[in-house]
Amino acid sequence: MEEVGRVLLDLLVLELKRDMHMLKKLAIELSEDVLKDVKFSKEKKLLLQFLYEINMDTGKLVFVSDSSSEGTQFVEGFGGIGGILRYRMEMVDFDEEEGELSSFSDDEDIF
Repeated sequence: MEEVGRVLLDLLVLELKRDMHMLKKLAIELSEDVLKDVKFSKEKKLLLQFLYEINMDTGKLVFVSDSSSEGTQFVEGFGGIGGILRYRMEMVDFDEEEGELSSFSDDEDIF
């Protein structure tokens, strides 16, 4: 399963490189004011780390595992990352209170 994940990640990286080329081309045509918050990076990093970092300033990021029936339904029903980007979800009820410890360890899935 890890090998499949690596292949999918490699394909995603190739797609992102193509998209980055198009974004850079578009950036030349846009005004400086529009681009003041756009960040380009040539650094190699994990996709999850990248998504986490860009969402620190812009909003919340929720990871969904497909190792449960709910996660699988989400991935198949909403199209994986497209579903995450398309549908906004309020997670106020699920936020932990300050100082409250989670009952899950770091290596456990929460789904």
